[in-house]
Amino acid sequence: MPSITSISSTARSLARAGTSVSTTVLAWLVGLLTAAFALARSGLARGRDAVADPVARLRGPLRVGLFGRRVDVSLLAALVAPVLALATAWWVGSTVGFGTVADWFVGTWTGRSPHLAVFLAAGALVALGAVSAAVNSGLVPTLLLVAGPLFGVGVTRYGRGATYYPTTEVVSLPEAVLGGLAVAAAFGVPLAVAGFCLGVCGRRVTDVLRGDSGPAARAGEA
Repeated sequence: MPSITSISSTARSLARAGTSVSTTVLAWLVGLLTAAFALARSGLARGRDAVADPVARLRGPLRVGLFGRRVDVSLLAALVAPVLALATAWWVGSTVGFGTVADWFVGTWTGRSPHLAVFLAAGALVALGAVSAAVNSGLVPTLLLVAGPLFGVGVTRYGRGATYYPTTEVVSLPEAVLGGLAVAAAFGVPLAVAGFCLGVCGRRVTDVLRGDSGPAARAGEA
């Protein structure tokens, strides 16, 4: 029959063996979890980079195309647009009047009595849009600059008599503002887009002639 000493020794040996196995299993589990966490984090980082890089490449040109390459120039255009609108409204209201401008446009549009001032004004607005696009790109600042004077022309209807058959009513301020917005949207958008395309094409041609059309130049614009 085994003695108490031998039983105690065997129990201690088994306890040490169990502790060693437990430590080994625990260490193995910790290592496995660490490797799995590192692999998962690496996979997430690669997936994020794979998604973020194309988005960044698209977002750069899109941001420049919409709002311009320089924030200060775009803000300046946004501040100049209402000044142009007020100046145009003051000039039209104090000289020829909205009715005369409307007659000029209708006569030029229909071809019955073309007026040189309409062509000059349209050319000036396209040129303004082209300069804005060539200097800063940005469709939105270009649209604001081009649409500003047209909005000013539309607002000069304020206080005039408008015939709504069979009655005649005075154009209120809200109606004049809505009319200005309609004029700016109807004629400002196509003129601004035309000027924007001319300005962007002119800048690209200039960059090619100067040798600034490489990847480095495009990266600098973005």
